[in-house]
Amino acid sequence: MLQEHPFERMFATPPFVRIPRMFNLEECSHIIELCKNKFESQKSELIEKGDTNEQIRKSTTRWVKNDLQTAFIFNKLNNNLESVNEQYFNFNLSGYLDVQFAEYAASKNKTYTTNDKYDWHIDTLFTHSFLNYDNNVVGSTLRKLSISILLNQQDIDFVGGNFELFNFVPPPLNMGDAIVFPSFLQHRVTEVKKGVRYSLVTWVIGPKFV
Repeated sequence: MLQEHPFERMFATPPFVRIPRMFNLEECSHIIELCKNKFESQKSELIEKGDTNEQIRKSTTRWVKNDLQTAFIFNKLNNNLESVNEQYFNFNLSGYLDVQFAEYAASKNKTYTTNDKYDWHIDTLFTHSFLNYDNNVVGSTLRKLSISILLNQQDIDFVGGNFELFNFVPPPLNMGDAIVFPSFLQHRVTEVKKGVRYSLVTWVIGPKFV
């Protein structure tokens, strides 16, 4: 069996793959309304030694579950992620985690700016087991591929909120576009200075790199 090493893969594959219009404009608007009305929101802030650190991460998230109303989201994710992995990355994958609906908003407080953002970070988590979206345990895995899908239009619905990869320059994302990249790459969402940025994010998991 061919062993896979993340850094060897980096020299043989692109650091990211852009999927234009993975969801059309109507689907994007529907996803935003569906997630905002259906799933409970929670503040997402980086926790360090029991304290929140808004200097690194500040946003609002909702966890999207797979049901009759959201099945079209998961079906498109399955089809696109399988195709992209086979064509570009060829990682050994097991499945993916719950889908996260993320909101990054500009501060409404004019005297104290706390614009939402997520500073440089990686998505790879080393763990003994994960629960997938059917609540089944997937053992001894880690995040290997990340996907981020922009659900509204930059410079029209929001200002700022750039998706950036460290040492790489991905093309600007339009409404409905997705970007797929190895989870061990550093990336960030810059401050949203006006409006609200909506996106879907998930992570594809698999056995540890060896």
